[in-house]
Amino acid sequence: MDRQNNSLDRYWANKHSLEDKLEVDALFSSKSKDHELKQQLHQLWKNEDGSSREQQPNHNRILLKLHQRIHASQQSTTRNRVLHFYYRIAAVLLLPLMIYTLWPKEQTQEQFAAAAPVEITSPKGVKTKFYLPDGTSGWLNAESKIVFHQNDPNKRLVNLTGEAFFDVAKNKERPFILHLSHFNIKVLGTRFDASNYPYNEREFVVLEEGAVQVLTKSNKEVSELKPSQRFTYLKSSNKYHIEEVKVENYTAWMNGVLTFNHDPLADMAQKLEAYYNIDVEIHAKGLNDVLFFGTLKNESLENVLHFLEITAPIKTKIIDRRNTTNGIYLKRKVVISKK
Repeated sequence: MDRQNNSLDRYWANKHSLEDKLEVDALFSSKSKDHELKQQLHQLWKNEDGSSREQQPNHNRILLKLHQRIHASQQSTTRNRVLHFYYRIAAVLLLPLMIYTLWPKEQTQEQFAAAAPVEITSPKGVKTKFYLPDGTSGWLNAESKIVFHQNDPNKRLVNLTGEAFFDVAKNKERPFILHLSHFNIKVLGTRFDASNYPYNEREFVVLEEGAVQVLTKSNKEVSELKPSQRFTYLKSSNKYHIEEVKVENYTAWMNGVLTFNHDPLADMAQKLEAYYNIDVEIHAKGLNDVLFFGTLKNESLENVLHFLEITAPIKTKIIDRRNTTNGIYLKRKVVISKK
């Protein structure tokens, strides 16, 4: 296959034209092009990894890169079409990916030690679907990052900054350990949401299904959660508590829903920044005890601010994007002050 004429190669290298993009769109959306798609993806594997017939190409890294390219996009009218393309990719890669996921079980100590970590990020205003090499999947919320470490044969180590929902693949021989800033989570296979934004007062984990162990940073067990329970750590007081909650209030963000769960003003402002990709400036002293609670779906920023103004003693002002003297555009800003 002539690489100079391969639109998928140029799309992969992020050097594509509009015509190349249209050709790639057609390739992923047409079932009649499955054979051609398989051939081109195999060629990508060989070129990306330098694989020969005797070597196993790194299918998972290819899938992760394609996944990041497709899913790290803002909500828009093209979202369903983009998702359709991804599912077409997944269908084409299904067999080789199944073969690949068996490979780690046969890895030697040297292969584990040499395995590079997988890092996935999601910028402001974006939520990202992810798949990890062990079969775990989930969603990464806006302004978040996970790092999956593959170099330990006895456990799966993951670091989270921000918020993510995990559907953990079961593996009794290699427990899944999630590191947050002030505590760790240990699971064998379960579904849960975890939040660890550096600027928020609270770190928490909410269990949807299965069981999780909450550990100290030295890996001593603190508690074991049951479904519909939330473990919350308060940074300012160095204390924690466990309570029953409605899980959907903490997972609705995956469906584009903005939720406030008794959030203090500073945490609410950070959610607005991440969700709408804006800057928020607070001039409202004495409102630390005001908590915000609500669920909003597909609402404009203006509507959300109006909702906040009628439910709390605050007023807001939007400053539109503006060009500075050096040609740099500043993001929209919301100024919150006391009424």
